Amino acid sequence: MKRIISIAISCLLIAALVGCAGSAEDTESGAVVYSMSGSNDLFEISNGVIVLGEEEEVFDGGDLKVLQEDLFSDVTSYTCSFYVITSGEKRPIISNSTVDMTGETLNVNGDLGRASGNGILIGNKIKSAEDLQDVIWFELITTDLSGKESTYQLPLVLNKVA
Repeated sequence: MKRIISIAISCLLIAALVGCAGSAEDTESGAVVYSMSGSNDLFEISNGVIVLGEEEEVFDGGDLKVLQEDLFSDVTSYTCSFYVITSGEKRPIISNSTVDMTGETLNVNGDLGRASGNGILIGNKIKSAEDLQDVIWFELITTDLSGKESTYQLPLVLNKVA
């Protein structure tokens, strides 16, 4: 259900921005929309959206789906982070943590969060929208029942939508 809601919100946001664009000239000076995804043998990120407007930027991390459930079955805490790497420096975009205090395990799958505002990416992390390609990464840090911490990193692929 969360996935359907996330997809619907993303589609409405993209449709609203495309509908407001009007002409190619307006699109060049207005908002730029990217879809964002990535996958490896362990998990996949889908339905991510980045909207870069003149007044506001929106970063929606999308959804995380674990592909090898057995590797993540005893997770008691995890942190999901998005960041850009520029000039060899790791610059965070958004980070969310979840900790189970009852001694039970957590389901790592689900919504990765969103942020909006001015300067989330442009000016603060990168200079322009063209600089986004090949610099956005996702990181998952998990801690299991025995206290062992594992870190997984994944480069994300952006596709320009509008």
